[in-house]
Amino acid sequence: MKLLLILALLAMSSLTFASKEDSVKNIIIHDDFTIWLDDGKALFNWNEIIETSSQKSVTANKIKSDYAGNEVAAHKRYANQWTRIKGTIKNVKIDKDGGMYADLTENYVNFKAYISNEDFASSLNPHQKIDMYCFDATENSAIKCIDYPNSIWNNASQAHLAEIRKNKGISSFSLIISEAISDDVFMKSCSENIYSSVCKSTVMNSIKNLDKIIDKALKKSCGKSREAESCINLKESIKDLEPLINK
Repeated sequence: MKLLLILALLAMSSLTFASKEDSVKNIIIHDDFTIWLDDGKALFNWNEIIETSSQKSVTANKIKSDYAGNEVAAHKRYANQWTRIKGTIKNVKIDKDGGMYADLTENYVNFKAYISNEDFASSLNPHQKIDMYCFDATENSAIKCIDYPNSIWNNASQAHLAEIRKNKGISSFSLIISEAISDDVFMKSCSENIYSSVCKSTVMNSIKNLDKIIDKALKKSCGKSREAESCINLKESIKDLEPLINK
C-alpha cells in the first residue's frame, strides 16, 4: 500500500464532485488509522498524530482466564483501569436498574460491557464485532464502555490531520481512487457513513486494478520526458508526502 501510494502521486484533473474526492481522502486516512490501531504496517506515523500509542486489546475470555489464574494480578491489571476489549455482541440489554450493556457472552463465558452513552448503545447489533474501551473490568463485566477507535480518533491532533489532508500526494491519490468508483456505487455504499466497513470495502475493492491505473497515469504524466511539467509535478508531490511517511 505504501509503495502504491508513493507511486500514485500524480497531477490529475479535478472531479465534478469535490465532496466525493474529499470523502475518499478521509477514508484513506481513516483506514490507515485503523491499520495502526491493530499494529499493522501503517503509512503515517500515528503515534505522533495521536500523540499516544494504541493499546493492545483483550477478549472477555482473556480477562476471565487472568482472574482464574491469579486474581491478585488480574485485579492489579484491570481494576480502576481502562482496558481495550474486543468481542462479538450477542445482544444489547437493559438491566433491572436501567443500566445499558452489550452482552459479549462467548464460549460459555458471560461478560457484560456496560455502556455509558445511549446513542452508542442503540447503534449496536447482534453478531457485530466490537472494539470497546472499558473501565474497571472484572471477570464478568466492565463499566463506562465507549467505542475505542472513535475515542482515539477524536483525540487525534487536528494540526497533524490537517497537514495530511492538505498534502498534495494524498490529494492526488484520492483523485485516482475517486475516478475508479462510479458516483452511484459510492453514494449507495458511503452516503450514510464513510467510515463504515461497507464503504471502506467498496473503496478498496474498486482499486483492485490500481497497478494498471497507476501505470497508465505515470505514462501520461511523464511520457518520454522526465522533464515534462507533469512529471516534475509528480516529483514535487512525492517530496511533499515524504515528511509524513512512517519510516
